[in-house]
Amino acid sequence: MEDKSIEELPEKPKNSSFFKEITESIVIAVLLAVLIRLFILEPFYIPSGSMEPTLKEGDRIIVSKLNYHFQDPARGDVVVFKYPRDQKRNFVKRLIATGGETVALKSSCLYINGQAVPEDYLPAGLRFNDYGPREVPQDNYLMLG
Repeated sequence: MEDKSIEELPEKPKNSSFFKEITESIVIAVLLAVLIRLFILEPFYIPSGSMEPTLKEGDRIIVSKLNYHFQDPARGDVVVFKYPRDQKRNFVKRLIATGGETVALKSSCLYINGQAVPEDYLPAGLRFNDYGPREVPQDNYLMLG
């Protein structure tokens, strides 16, 4: 009579392949995180209360690095930029006016090109000194906050 052998079961995976898969997954996750951080999104910490009530001291925000590759910044945008006098410092401010626009502050009201601009993001009753009128140079922005 013929002897029928029992079909052999595949060997259990070795621990080394399990650890290899875990290591590969971790390396891929870290590389993706680094690429996202370098080219797409960046976290920022708000160090002061200059943008209150919109952003409070200690808030954390995530900023898209791609947005202004497809469109220009617009009035009212909250923008993160390098401080011109110290490129190591980031500032978070609101874009108030663009190049060629004339800006004035009169009786705690913002005027751009002679027209009053509502600033709904400011707390009620905020008072500030008069300024201007001044023209923002071409290819420049006026940021406040």
